Amino acid sequence: MKIVLVQGINGNVGTSSVSAALAHSCTLIDKKSLVVDANLKKAEPQLATFFNLEKDSFGWSDALLQQTFDKNAPSFVYHYENQCYLMPLGKAKDLDLSKSNAIADKLIFKLKQLQKLDYIFIDGGIRGNELGCSLTDKVDLVLSLLKPDGNSAFRLNYMDPLLDHEFLLINDFNLKSKLNYDLKDLYQVSPFKAQLLKSTITYDECMLQSLIRQMPITKYLPISASSLDIQKLLFELILILDGEKAQSDNGND
Repeated sequence: MKIVLVQGINGNVGTSSVSAALAHSCTLIDKKSLVVDANLKKAEPQLATFFNLEKDSFGWSDALLQQTFDKNAPSFVYHYENQCYLMPLGKAKDLDLSKSNAIADKLIFKLKQLQKLDYIFIDGGIRGNELGCSLTDKVDLVLSLLKPDGNSAFRLNYMDPLLDHEFLLINDFNLKSKLNYDLKDLYQVSPFKAQLLKSTITYDECMLQSLIRQMPITKYLPISASSLDIQKLLFELILILDGEKAQSDNGND
């Protein structure tokens, strides 16, 4: 089992849509996946919507508050289709974020109890939020989304250094924008270039349409530019995760 935290360098960069599509893409290669909504800062959670689930559905935060989180058969894990599962956030309004480290410990412990999962994707919202910071050292990989715009280079220069297991992904890349290409060139010579993924997610109006249709883009239109980019991204992440495992195995020899 590998756990990936998906977060944004800033808000509205597509963490929910990418998390949903990655989880669904796993089923296309016969892998069992779970996507978890841990985006506490979003006023209207979108992750559940991608899976045709009501936004106020019972979630893991509700179970924590009702002290039913430790039950063996959690009622907050929903089966979507094939081998894809969803763990919605729930209401979460009364969570005490001063205890975010304890919340993160409980969440990760519960995730590791779930059997026979290959990949777990956690939608963590904006980089640097309380729960996200507590989760970063408990996951196998951190995927930080970057949307190329006029302020993105500024954000890169002033944000905290990347973690060793953190990688940058350019999302919503507009093939018709010279600014986007110029910014991509700038990223590739920045101090973060070694952790900039080769994959990029192309701007695609189908992504918005998939939200309206309440399904991941990889299900709504598997041959769209975004869907194909997501599948390439998944393979790149798997290679990184397997490579880290191989290095760990060699170190133990």
